[in-house]
Amino acid sequence: MRARTDESQHPMPISAGSARFPDAWGLPLTAASPEAAVAYDATIAAYLAFGCDTGLKLKALFGLDPHMPMAHVLRGAFMNLMGQPALRPKAREALAAAQASLHRCTWRERTHVEALAAWCADEMEQAIARWEPILAVH
Repeated sequence: MRARTDESQHPMPISAGSARFPDAWGLPLTAASPEAAVAYDATIAAYLAFGCDTGLKLKALFGLDPHMPMAHVLRGAFMNLMGQPALRPKAREALAAAQASLHRCTWRERTHVEALAAWCADEMEQAIARWEPILAVH
């Protein structure tokens, strides 16, 4: 088991200039506005409820914040979850967008990006190894 890690042990770089807003679970989310954080939560809730409007909620989220790291992670995960080879390039595009904002991310967000990178490379054991410390902390 890995050592416990939290956001205070991995502070955001001072130069990043990113805003943090709590998500529905009180975790810091790098976002352009509190409305974008709410839209992120709504997208997650729609997905978990098997909502037919999940895609629309994701589009609305990108309308509020086209650079939110976790929105790109979420999009990449959705593309991978479809299990369609034709969607793999879209998952990699989402990964590239998330990686472009790593300098603004919290430890948890960076770790989600790393897990998505492993998933996109078909390295599921590596992806799981990246998610485990997040689960241990949160």
